[in-house]
Amino acid sequence: MRVYEKFHEHIRLQNKVVTKENFTYKEIISVLNNTFPLLVGKKVLDIGCGSGSLTFYIAKQGFKVLGLDISQRAVKCCKLNAKILKLVKKTHFEVADFPEKFPKGKFDLVICSEIIEHIQKDNECLSKIHNLLSKNGILIISAPSSNSLLYKIGLLKRFDEKVGHVRRCTIENLQEKLYNNNFRVIETKKAEGILRNTLFSFNIFNFAIKIANRFSFASETLSILDKFFIPFFGESDLIFVAKINEE
Repeated sequence: MRVYEKFHEHIRLQNKVVTKENFTYKEIISVLNNTFPLLVGKKVLDIGCGSGSLTFYIAKQGFKVLGLDISQRAVKCCKLNAKILKLVKKTHFEVADFPEKFPKGKFDLVICSEIIEHIQKDNECLSKIHNLLSKNGILIISAPSSNSLLYKIGLLKRFDEKVGHVRRCTIENLQEKLYNNNFRVIETKKAEGILRNTLFSFNIFNFAIKIANRFSFASETLSILDKFFIPFFGESDLIFVAKINEE
């Protein structure tokens, strides 16, 4: 838990909700926007909500969102931010070490973005999510890929230790785990190339991320370049969209 409190020690309040052009969340937001029309209900669970950026984006689209995070600092910040962004009625935040602690009720959408790689009991995590989804519910899960070139040549070992990663995934093993926990994958996306991977893995490039998040043309240009490199250097992140397998 100390790792995650330290990770969020510089967490800041937000004065606006992120947009679909935001460089940091651009890929996952794209998947979210395609998923929203498929949802039957309006209840969403965001596991590992962190600063709440995705939680607030989803709430802004009219959904009611419960954000869970292991970090007390992160949850406290989210609650303050909900007031600033005037989204108190659409959001609720709780400190929870998922899957040891989980909420009651059913959800139409569960987001598990960049979380499962931190959890030792990953199969238990997926089993709990399965039980939390409504009949026609959807899971969006993302995780770092072991196909990353930077990972293969050993440049991400320190980064993985720093942020608390216990594993990386491949398309095959994450899909198998979803299948073994009664999920049916409906979409798979290689979401991040070597350019984004480099920018987000080394603090020296924080300035570039800030520029990309501030200027939409910079975000779009970097994203186009990043996608171009994926076939040559491999993906560094995976996004899956899955439904409960009713067969």
